[in-house]
Amino acid sequence: MTQCTNSSVIEIKVRSKHLESAQKRWAKIPTNSKTISKSGKKYGILAEEIFIDSYGGILIDNKEYDIDYKSLGKIDIKTKRCWSCPDPSYNCTVAKYQLDRGGCDFYAFYRIRSDYSTAWFLGMISAAEFKKTATFMKSGTRAGNFICKADCYNIPISS
Repeated sequence: MTQCTNSSVIEIKVRSKHLESAQKRWAKIPTNSKTISKSGKKYGILAEEIFIDSYGGILIDNKEYDIDYKSLGKIDIKTKRCWSCPDPSYNCTVAKYQLDRGGCDFYAFYRIRSDYSTAWFLGMISAAEFKKTATFMKSGTRAGNFICKADCYNIPISS
């Protein structure tokens, strides 16, 4: 596996403690009818574990947000599975129903390799700034090689 050369992301080696914590949690959580991919919850939970290990915060894990971070507020972790280092032109995505629901102060974005070996922290943005700058994508619309599986809003990783 080659090192990621995208300087706008932080590459993180997924450690066994991240996987073990995530596996315990995802074994207990039923599939959400709104989940875009059946394995998506695994990657999302893993990203939450990595975030807490890296930056701290308290796991809340409700419908509006995932982490309570004392100095920032409510953070919702958004994660996509990938095969390689994310390109700066790839998108960070929030499903429309989640954006409409609100309830968080910030979004934190991750990509995680399909084999769970590597994660990339793509950055954070306030929910207010995301709403102002994101582009709406209708379900079925193609964004590069990605086909939107639900109505969503996107911003490029580089943003």
